[in-house]
Amino acid sequence: MLIFVGTAFGQFPDRAYFDKKIQKVLSSKIAYEKSTENGSKNEIVLSAYKKEIQEFKALGKAFAKFSKSISKDDNQLLLRESMQYKYFNPLLSSINLKTIFIKKVDLYKLMRYSLFKKNDTILPENFRGLPVIDERNYNKYDQRKQAEFKIASTFLLKRLKLDRQQSRFLKNDINQAHVLNIKAYLDSEGYSSENLEFIKWALDSLIKDPTVSLAYLDNVYEAIRNQGYVPKDRF
Repeated sequence: MLIFVGTAFGQFPDRAYFDKKIQKVLSSKIAYEKSTENGSKNEIVLSAYKKEIQEFKALGKAFAKFSKSISKDDNQLLLRESMQYKYFNPLLSSINLKTIFIKKVDLYKLMRYSLFKKNDTILPENFRGLPVIDERNYNKYDQRKQAEFKIASTFLLKRLKLDRQQSRFLKNDINQAHVLNIKAYLDSEGYSSENLEFIKWALDSLIKDPTVSLAYLDNVYEAIRNQGYVPKDRF
C-alpha cells in the first residue's frame, strides 16, 4: 500500500498531521490493552493495532525529518502537552497517571526508538523506564532545586549506611523529588533507627519502582511497623 505524505500543494506534513497519526496508533494500542484486561488475547483488535503500526512505519522518512526539525523552543512546548499512552481502568482507586500519560517530547522519541530503531511490531506496553524517556519529566524535577538536591544528597549519603545501588539512586538528579522528600521526612520524623531502616527499605522499593511515592511507601510500612518486623521486600 502506498501512502502519499503531504498536501495537494506539496507541503511537508506538520506536527498536527503526525499527532493525528500517532493518536490513531495509541487509540489502537489502548483498545487492544482494554480487550486483554481479562487475560485473553483478542486477535481481531491486535490485528487492527498492528495495521495502524504498519501504516505509521510507512511514514518513516517523513517522521524522521519532522523529528529533526523540532527546536528547543518546540521541546519546551511539548513538555506541556501529553497523550494517553496506555489503558487504565477508571474504577481502580490506585492509578498513577504519570505512568498513563506521556509527554509529547518523549512520545516522539519513543516512536522513533520502538518502531524505527528496534522495528517493533507493537509499542512497548509501558513507557516509564525506557532508555529514551527522560524520567525528570515525571518526577517533579525542578532545576531551581538542584542546589538543595545536592546538599540533601550529600547529607544523606554521609548519614545513612547504604549499598552501592542505594547510593547511586541518591546521587542521580532524576530522583531529585524523592531525595528531597526523604530528607524532609527525616527532618520531620527524626533520625531514629526505625526511621533510618524505613528509608533504606523505601530506597530499595524506589529503585525497583520509582513511580511510587514516599508517602505511599510509608503507608505500606506502617502496617509492618505495627506487626513489629522489618520486611525484606516491599510487600
